[in-house]
Amino acid sequence: MLSYAFHYKPFIFKDYKCDKCKEGFFNFSRDNKKCSPCPIGTFSSYVGSIICENCPYGSTTKSIGSKSISDCVCNKGFKLSSYLNGGNKCVPCNSQEYCKSNENTWCFRNMCLKDKNKENIKLCKKVKKKSIYNYEILCFKKGVCLNVKEKNSCLEGNKMIQCKICDENYRYNFLAPLQQPCVLCNMSTYFIIFFFAIFIFVISIFIAMCINNEKEKSIIQLFFTYIQFVSLLRY
Repeated sequence: MLSYAFHYKPFIFKDYKCDKCKEGFFNFSRDNKKCSPCPIGTFSSYVGSIICENCPYGSTTKSIGSKSISDCVCNKGFKLSSYLNGGNKCVPCNSQEYCKSNENTWCFRNMCLKDKNKENIKLCKKVKKKSIYNYEILCFKKGVCLNVKEKNSCLEGNKMIQCKICDENYRYNFLAPLQQPCVLCNMSTYFIIFFFAIFIFVISIFIAMCINNEKEKSIIQLFFTYIQFVSLLRY
């Protein structure tokens, strides 16, 4: 970084005094009169650095101008793993893990600390001492799995592992049951289910009366029973 000192003599001239770049900045050229901040993924812990150091494999920085290796955090798809002989290191997550940088995640630890009900007590006791307790698992329903800052681990009306189960008086979204949050049941929902069940029942009786073949009759009845069961099932 260059500062200017002016001396008044018969002729005015500039006396250049070179200042070293501070931590988090670098300058590799004498012709360049400006220090630049270290880019994302790099840091500089020394005064007067001409280059910035890269973060270790699997890690990056959150902002420019980082001053220390401690500013490096694990990249998306990596997790922090401790080794007895070498401190901390970012290693790739396995297929069953999703790291903290992924916002749409669910974990047993979050559920067990917040949702202390009878359904969870036995399950939490079993997994608390296992490594899966801290795993962050991908949540298929967007906006349903809540992070550690929220009061509950799941959006209201959703519960259990990955918030996939609908709570009492809630049902799956008919159009996208695996991607959308559970919907509060209202009177129109109950009427639709009731009339659909009546319709299936009447059709099944009509078919049974018209078909003489016992084998075909039993297959059709089994099919409609299954459809009726699915329509009444509260997930």
